[in-house]
Amino acid sequence: MGSHMERELKVLVTEEIFYKILNVFDGQLASPFVQDNTYYDTDDRRLHQLDASLRLRNFESSSEWTIKQQKNELESLEINQINSGPIKPAPLQLSVEHIQKLEILGFLSDHDIHPEELHATTQLRTKRWTADVDDGQYAFDKSFYQGVTDYEIELETDNLEEALAQFQTLLDRFAVEYETAPTKLARAMKTPDQA
Repeated sequence: MGSHMERELKVLVTEEIFYKILNVFDGQLASPFVQDNTYYDTDDRRLHQLDASLRLRNFESSSEWTIKQQKNELESLEINQINSGPIKPAPLQLSVEHIQKLEILGFLSDHDIHPEELHATTQLRTKRWTADVDDGQYAFDKSFYQGVTDYEIELETDNLEEALAQFQTLLDRFAVEYETAPTKLARAMKTPDQA
């Protein structure tokens, strides 16, 4: 997969509401899987200043590098490099050998960022369930970072208007007010006393 515009709705919910909503999709859920996310930036946080992030996501038998740049509250440009195996342990410091995808290297170069300047800034582990629906795919994420566990529901879609109506209807069933959740990176970068 190259670059694409990711459109997603996401909300944080309580543990109780998370499992109630997850039960609504019983029978539609794919088997849950774990993903270990490591985020990278420069010492002076140049990616952050661009509303962008670089993430290594490790799965059981593969991994993925992703540059994600937020365009607005609901849309982000995403560039992915799929790797045939996990990269473990996740490197603390990057080098040019880690990323081969020309679009990722081009994004970094366009912003005068060299791979060697990037270092791990935070890590987060997520257990994810997914369910395909007419307007896209739901992701139900239980994430762990800095002693915190949170619960997020996402709906990734190509049709934001219709998906928003579907998402709101689901949330209304459980009296959940829709408020866009901060990114996983933003949540993981908060120190425990800021949470």
